[in-house]
Amino acid sequence: MAEASLIATLVTPPSAGAAELTALPDQVEWLEVRSDVVGDLNPEWLRDHFRGRLLYSLRSRDEGGNCSDSVDQRRHRLTMAARHYDRVELQGSKDLSPGLLAEIPIEKRLISWHGPACSLSELKTRFMQLSSVPANMYKLVTSTNKICDELTSLSFLKALGRSDIVAYSTGPLGFWTRLIALQLGAPAISGMVTDVAGNSGEPTVKQLIEDYGLPEVWPAKELFAIIGDPIFHSLSPRLHEKLSGPLRSTAGRILCRVLARSHPIESA
Repeated sequence: MAEASLIATLVTPPSAGAAELTALPDQVEWLEVRSDVVGDLNPEWLRDHFRGRLLYSLRSRDEGGNCSDSVDQRRHRLTMAARHYDRVELQGSKDLSPGLLAEIPIEKRLISWHGPACSLSELKTRFMQLSSVPANMYKLVTSTNKICDELTSLSFLKALGRSDIVAYSTGPLGFWTRLIALQLGAPAISGMVTDVAGNSGEPTVKQLIEDYGLPEVWPAKELFAIIGDPIFHSLSPRLHEKLSGPLRSTAGRILCRVLARSHPIESA
């Protein structure tokens, strides 16, 4: 049995008392602060309310985020974050200049790419570009609009067989890939701090713990799926987790939610 690092992602400004941060389960190891959305929060204030480590993220608009800073503004924010955060996410397309890298130690670097679904060879080429710069971890996330596109990230992880890469697909179609990625070497999995309207297919960390028994990761021998539309309201994973939890180490089963919108089931 292994353990995955649980990352809670903050995409809404915290309340004055930070109740949502202090309420995070003890299993949560990292707090990812999406500064492109919530702004640059005081890291000391965050540490007063969250017991784990801090990850700074400043995702640009061309990779699905909200940051439109100039090159100099972006470099300044990332440099300042490196002084106070435990890890800083660097976009492979923007943040790998020698000057900026000199400000951020290797052990603090998470180098990432977010983009549309692509082929396995394209994903490998993308990773070769990212991994030319030493880092603690690499992350490649694809957005999917049709079934089968989400399989590429899993094939990529299986082909490389490394333990320093997080790769999965986003959205309702790709939700289940972040769970299977842990079986293929991914060292971490992320979920929202709280449920956010409009983030269909994005789990909360509480859901990852209660429905899937994380952060414990047992080697899987079988994969089961609940298929439907809508599907994310289903309590079945949680019920099965409660029933099969004691047998998880020997049963080796994973139960996932899978959206069926692209392939409607016809009535007989």
